[in-house]
Amino acid sequence: MRIGMAGLITIGSQSAGAAGGVETSVEEISTRLAARGHDVTVYCRARYNPDRPSAYKGVRLRHLPAIYTKHLESPTHTLLSTLAALRDADVVHFHALASSVYAWIPRVVGKKSIVTVQGLDWRRAKWGPVARSLLKLGERTAIALPNRTAVVSHFLERYYGEKYRRPVAYIPNGAPAIPRRPFDRLARFGLEPDRYVLYLSRIVPEKGSHYLVEAFRKVRTDLKLAVVGDARHADAYLDRVRGMAEGDDRIVFTGPLYGEEKEEAYTNARAFCLPSDLEGLPIVLLEAMGAGRCCLVSDIPEMVEVVDPERLGFACSYPDPDPGPYGRTFEQGNVDDLARKLQDLLDHPDAVETLGAKAERHAAAEYSWDRITESFERLYLDALG
Repeated sequence: MRIGMAGLITIGSQSAGAAGGVETSVEEISTRLAARGHDVTVYCRARYNPDRPSAYKGVRLRHLPAIYTKHLESPTHTLLSTLAALRDADVVHFHALASSVYAWIPRVVGKKSIVTVQGLDWRRAKWGPVARSLLKLGERTAIALPNRTAVVSHFLERYYGEKYRRPVAYIPNGAPAIPRRPFDRLARFGLEPDRYVLYLSRIVPEKGSHYLVEAFRKVRTDLKLAVVGDARHADAYLDRVRGMAEGDDRIVFTGPLYGEEKEEAYTNARAFCLPSDLEGLPIVLLEAMGAGRCCLVSDIPEMVEVVDPERLGFACSYPDPDPGPYGRTFEQGNVDDLARKLQDLLDHPDAVETLGAKAERHAAAEYSWDRITESFERLYLDALG
């Protein structure tokens, strides 16, 4: 098949600093599809690729311009990507809600279109009223315009089924196996192996790092909190969170980490915490589980279904002789509950080790990128008839 991927920033070695969950997903899927013999093109934003590589691991890269402002960068680039894909691809795969408004264009000329919904983006705090309204429109176009719609979580599968009465394909994000890295480079931040709790994500309001900083100040421990990530379009929020940490030397802000340093951060942490108010299916959570970390997350449905699926009535896709939970949760937005749950984990290192081992096994079995790629391959073939 000839497949085009649109609605992302970039993939490959040049993606450091720009990659998020969508970019990680596209890179994992597209390279595997190429290895299976398909002709795959990924449309990248030229600004993030100064060297303009023509290919990455068998995937063709096309670098297209955009209007680089907060609100216009994604829609202008995705439109150009869609038009380019009319020549390059038989199936155009759009990623995220906003890009779905273009899913009708390939169909007009006899091509097929697929949309993957990563989350309900209109709920994100960074968007104003106009952008939020357009993203709400994207929620509807994601189901109405493409040939097939995929969602990354059972929560979204249920949401679309109940609201729109239309079938969608559940195809989650994947969990890579994170290799164990010796503790070396992160010592420059004053961290020690197995002596820190890790937060690794974008530092934006919906990820809830302010809850974690406030809660950690209440925890009685000599371990540190490593806050890893950047604040794309949210510098004022980052300043606020840094201000909340002032006076507590246990809280360390490292900035973003990539590649082996990121793997080093995962595999040497005592535990991982993601206190989000809003998620789709967070790849950082799957990465932490794949690294064998015990995870403490907010009890929003999109994360409960990962660490404790039976609580929401979801079954694993494999027979599990030692069923979940595969992590711990706290009440969303409740700083005191988060502090209590952190204290309990840090006071019981044996439980942390046991949960980490269960999380690693579950992530490998339930969230395999190879199986996810096969699911998309079948979805494309189904759309093509």
